[in-house]
Order: sequence, then structure tokens, then C-alpha cells
Amino acid sequence: MYCGFEPYQIDPYRILTIPEYHLMFKFYAGSRRRVDTINEMIFRLSACCGLRCKEIQGLEMRDIILSGVPHIFIRPEITKKPSNPDSKARWRRVPLHWDPENLEWFTRFMTDFSMLPKNHRVVYSTYVTKLGNPLERKMIASRWNNNLRSALGPERADLLSIHKGRHSFVSHALAAGRSVVEVRDAAGHKSIDVTNIYARAVTTIARPLFSHEDADAIYTEKQRKGYVKTSDGFFCVE
Repeated sequence: MYCGFEPYQIDPYRILTIPEYHLMFKFYAGSRRRVDTINEMIFRLSACCGLRCKEIQGLEMRDIILSGVPHIFIRPEITKKPSNPDSKARWRRVPLHWDPENLEWFTRFMTDFSMLPKNHRVVYSTYVTKLGNPLERKMIASRWNNNLRSALGPERADLLSIHKGRHSFVSHALAAGRSVVEVRDAAGHKSIDVTNIYARAVTTIARPLFSHEDADAIYTEKQRKGYVKTSDGFFCVE
């Protein structure tokens, strides 16, 4: 029996808009520092992939898979709530080819950071050593907030916590035409009723980042042109 999520609603004003996504990408594009690349990874994992903060914290290099159908593999152990470590958790795959630009960015990241061990955290501090130490959840959320304040302004940043990035991902995926089942599985919602809540915010999105037809067409075109699907991504032409 489904027990009531009806009172909960998604506030459309707490969802990143298309211009705000582009402002954030432009903000990160202005720097080549390693720390800013890690900060952009935090933004993309939340707002472009729908990961929870604890999932961003626990993600390892081996979990970003670019061979076959590119995706991020969310291991069950990083989805468990710290308050209930004995709870059952499910694995899931978050597609990366839904947004071609996002896939290209992850491909470049995996190439540039190929020196990291497979079990190294994707998000880490670069201040102590070259490889660094894993970031705590509070620091991940703080970096998100500080970057949004710099790029979008303090008033807007106050409305957009790191979890609102996840809400933005789900809302834009639905607006792009992805099915409720696809989005439910990518987001890891326990019930399709939870995913349906986001449909109310979809009507406020005039144009998604990529329609599913556009994204699938670009992905198929890469395959047709002979891009080799290797562990390093779609950049080697036969």
C-alpha cells in the first residue's frame, strides 16, 4: 500500500532554469584549476545526474563507466542512510548519454584524471596532496552553495540547496520527454508516485537541456560514425 506523498510538492522556483545551467557551465569554464574541476563535478553529479549528496561523497572512479552504454553505477553501500546502516539499498544506473554535452565532459574528466586509482573517490580535496582526501558531505554542500552564490547570486543560491540539483535533474529529464519509468530508475525513487510529483514542475520548463530525441540522435550518430566504445569513452574513431 502506498502511503502518501501527496502533500509534498516540488516548488518550480527551486529548480535550476536553462539559463542558470549555462551560467554555471560558463562559471566553471573560466578556470583550469583542479579544485574547480572537482567543484564542477559536484555540480554535474547533482544537477545533471541527480545524485544525492551522500552518493556524490561515496562515488569512486570505477563507478563512472563509459564503455557500452555510458552510465554512473550507484553501488548499494553508498545509498544507505547513515542513520540506518542496516537498511536495504538498491543499486542503479544513471545514464550519461541523456545529455551529450555532459557525456563529453565526463569523457574528458576520465581522461584527465586517469592517474587516479579505480577505487579513488571522484570528489576529493586537492589542498593536501595531489590525490587528496575524500570530502565530507558538509564540505560538498558548502562548495555547491559557494559556487552558486558566485555565479547566480546569494538570493538565488539560498533557494537552491544541493538536493535541489537532484530535483532539477528529474524535472528536466521529464521535460525532455523521458518516461516516468526511465526517470524513476535513474533517480532511484522507490515508487513511481514519487517521480510523478515532479511532473507538476515540468510545465514551467519551456525548453529542456536536451530533448530525448535530440540526445538519442546524437548518441546514435556517434556510434554510426565509428566511435569506439572504450573504457575511455567515445573519442577514438576506427
